Amino acid sequence: MVDRHEALRVIVGTSGQEQQVRPDVPVEVDFIDLSGLPEGGAQAEIERLLREETTRPFDLANGPLFRARLARLSQEDHALFLTLHHIICDGGSVAVLLSDFGLGYSARVHGTSPPPPLEKSYSQFVEEQVAALQGGNRAQCEQFWFEQYSRPAARLGLPTDRPRPTKRKYTGASEVMALSPALSGELKRFSAQQRCSLMATLLAGYYVMLQRLSGQPEVVIGLPIAARAGLGDDQLVGHCVNFLPLRLSCDGDPMFAEHLGRVWTMLIQALEHHNFTLGTLLQKLDGAKEHSRTRLASVMFNLDWVQETIKLPGLLAEVQQNPYHYERFDLSLGVAESGNRLEVSFQYSTELFDAETIKRWLKHYELLVSAFVANPSRPLSQYPKLERPDGQVEVAPTAAASVPGGPAHSAPETAPAAAISEAPSTATEKKLAEIWQEVVVLEQVGRHDSFFDIGGHSLLATKVISRITKTFSVELPVRVIFEAPTIAELAEAITRAQTEQPKPMAPTIGRRSRDSETKKLLARLAQLSKSELQTLLRDSQDTPHEP
Repeated sequence: MVDRHEALRVIVGTSGQEQQVRPDVPVEVDFIDLSGLPEGGAQAEIERLLREETTRPFDLANGPLFRARLARLSQEDHALFLTLHHIICDGGSVAVLLSDFGLGYSARVHGTSPPPPLEKSYSQFVEEQVAALQGGNRAQCEQFWFEQYSRPAARLGLPTDRPRPTKRKYTGASEVMALSPALSGELKRFSAQQRCSLMATLLAGYYVMLQRLSGQPEVVIGLPIAARAGLGDDQLVGHCVNFLPLRLSCDGDPMFAEHLGRVWTMLIQALEHHNFTLGTLLQKLDGAKEHSRTRLASVMFNLDWVQETIKLPGLLAEVQQNPYHYERFDLSLGVAESGNRLEVSFQYSTELFDAETIKRWLKHYELLVSAFVANPSRPLSQYPKLERPDGQVEVAPTAAASVPGGPAHSAPETAPAAAISEAPSTATEKKLAEIWQEVVVLEQVGRHDSFFDIGGHSLLATKVISRITKTFSVELPVRVIFEAPTIAELAEAITRAQTEQPKPMAPTIGRRSRDSETKKLLARLAQLSKSELQTLLRDSQDTPHEP
């Protein structure tokens, strides 16, 4: 599988701007024997291993970005863990890998040939995507999305169980509900009768539910779509998706059938203009970087047809998905088909919501889509209300919308006063804050904010140290920012270095001294990666030099 799929041999450069495909990657499968544990002990250990697998980070720069582990539960019962970083694998890729695993296992058992090489490699796919993004319809796609957001989009104000943190940890969980076979079949028939896709019907219901909960007529939902197109792409493994921020208004109290028509039209138009990335759009739109939510689309929808069976000759095999422990969005609705039923799941931020709230919203969603397919000719306001257990209508405390940078929608959206960090006070702290704001792209920084909590990472740390050297004329190793990650601590480190740093005896430097300094500089540069050197060079070009 690793030889067949380039994505499994990918590592990410330290700049985060490029991927590299290694010619080969050693495959190590950890083996754990749990068969000697007492009754119930093996299952408890499996659950512990699941938590460990889904929370243990990957080394993006060195790889590999996948892990495999085999656990023996008994002589004839085993569990195989396959963990992949999302940066090399999307939902469609999972089904491909499971199929390839089955084909490869069957070939080994029967002594037949393994699956043939792919007609198109991941590298070729990436090259085609880059060409498409820079192609002839780029200007048309760019204009389409700029028109969608020519007017600033309001933040979505859902009724949260806790105040929104100023800095997210991205902890998450999920709740799943299976729709009955009757309702699942009715949704498919209804979509066919309305001449639209099942995705459009389910997405239309999600819009109405979010509009009801927030009290806002307009909602932006993020939609990941497969970017695979062309011969051979259906067997490609990689992160091959584009993310589209779909903006829709339910204003005017339309009938559901009319609302569904708007959603279907919006979907078609968005798919026709999908060759323009969300990252590019965000870079060109006005608005400060936010660390408490995902910009533009804080909720997501995904129709995921994950293969749940795998054919292994001589074995009975069952595929289970890992539990969710992280969530980038406030709320994500996922729908997958399991036999003759549709499974609806909500992945959610545990920093904002309780499990009981999410379970209740799943019931709300089921209630709404059932009512929509039963009678699509009623105005949206006449469908059942979403009620809490106390009988009150579930809605955000304040329905007033806000634009990015403005006040939050509801009381839960407002950060507590204690969360506001103390402002930089000394001249050194203020200058450091300016450097951080420029490097990390922030509007303001507190003196006790950690560089790595506000979006900083090792490469940006190198950039900050480079700016400090030029601004304060002081030599600091990069490790200092890891040891002193706040504005206040780093300012103290700069002051100490300025006090302890010896001053030159004369304005000129002898040749022998210059040679020695040159050797030291070359030794330091040799320890830097190519991307770090490029960053330092760009910084030196951007900074005016004194005569």
